[in-house]
Amino acid sequence: MSLISHAHLEPGGLFISKTWCFGDMSRHLRLLIPLLRLFGLFPPARALTARALRAAIRAAGFEIEDERTFGRSRHAPCIIARKPA
Repeated sequence: MSLISHAHLEPGGLFISKTWCFGDMSRHLRLLIPLLRLFGLFPPARALTARALRAAIRAAGFEIEDERTFGRSRHAPCIIARKPA
């Protein structure tokens, strides 16, 4: 199953992803996530890395046009991708 689908976008449409990449976080922070889930403070989520996220976007048929990080967190890239025309 693909993580990302481009079937809902018109050709040339933009896909904008601001995704927290837990797989790139330190081991200490990743170990905290199951504890937070236990208390209902963290939703179920996949531990993607930024590299895996970019690969999933490309595998879904998008062309990545830009990638930036905002603020202090380098674990949440903002990726702009376009569906080919």
